[in-house]
Amino acid sequence: MEVESVATVFLFSKDLKKSVDFYSTLLGVGPSSGWADMMSAFQIGDTTLRIHSDKNAAWLPVHAKRGLGFALHFKVKSVDEQWERLNKLKFPLPEKPEILHTGIKKFAMKDPDGYEVEFVQLSEAVH
Repeated sequence: MEVESVATVFLFSKDLKKSVDFYSTLLGVGPSSGWADMMSAFQIGDTTLRIHSDKNAAWLPVHAKRGLGFALHFKVKSVDEQWERLNKLKFPLPEKPEILHTGIKKFAMKDPDGYEVEFVQLSEAVH
């Protein structure tokens, strides 16, 4: 089996409106679809980011913790431009952009449910 791409990423949220507002502002575009108070979807290239309310999700484990063991990476042309844009919008940005030993430039933040969101800029050497 050869995986061609990631089609959909699901994030589960305790406050759907707060998360949709966060990602709408973060991405600079609103959801492309959704179902009432249950789910909203953002189309990012070929990938769909679905934010799903867990308000009535009896199927989640009792001690499930949102935001652990997962990082969402958004590939951008300029990490610095995104950091400046989000800084002007008063997003909590705990770190400034940095270049890793791999040549990737990035910065990270948390969404309202604690998921790590990173903006990454790949260098020519990493492509």
